[in-house]
Amino acid sequence: MSSFIAKKLDILPQKPYNIGMKTPLKHDSSRTVTRLVRQRVEDGGERLWRLEDFKGYPFTAVAQALSRLTKQGVLER
Repeated sequence: MSSFIAKKLDILPQKPYNIGMKTPLKHDSSRTVTRLVRQRVEDGGERLWRLEDFKGYPFTAVAQALSRLTKQGVLER
């Protein structure tokens, strides 16, 4: 079973914006990110997944997608 870890963000240097805040999101973009994250996890096989593995996608959408995959039993925390 694949796993994922997340870093505590409050210990990292503050940045003025993240990728998700830089450009406005479309209404269905979080579903698209969830689908892309799920596909990458399924294609990637057994490994440790980190938020950094999904650079270029909105941080919050990736975090939420990983959380949903954990609740569904696809990932293990």
